[in-house]
Amino acid sequence: MRRVPMIDALFAAHAVDKLRGTGVQTEGLFHNIGVDRAALEDPDGRIPFRAHVALLEQAAALSGDDCFGLHLGAEYEQDARGVLAYVAMSSATVRDAVRNVARYLHVETEGEEMELSVQGTMMRCCTTASSCPTPARRGRTASGW
Repeated sequence: MRRVPMIDALFAAHAVDKLRGTGVQTEGLFHNIGVDRAALEDPDGRIPFRAHVALLEQAAALSGDDCFGLHLGAEYEQDARGVLAYVAMSSATVRDAVRNVARYLHVETEGEEMELSVQGTMMRCCTTASSCPTPARRGRTASGW
């Protein structure tokens, strides 16, 4: 049986908090994406990557903010992002930070991959949702990477 790619529940919990802060009712959201609310309350919790993407897509639709994920990623504190943010912030240069995020992204999510290419002073970074058959339009940028 194929393993289901997972992601830290931290990001989904932030999305739900943001929705609640705007007055959106979130009760039906958990049933719609197939995730138990308790999973988001566990600081070490993980949820299926597909459920994470579905949550962010629904959050964008419910909030009326097509850039919900982008705004979410910009709003929460860097030190609340976990070990990957710590690795990035502890890097000597921006180039090292991006390289380290790409190298250790799998610690936070099994559903995304990051590919880097460097030519001289230019760095190209491409992120791919490897476990979603249909690309998310509005939500995937919530991690802010």
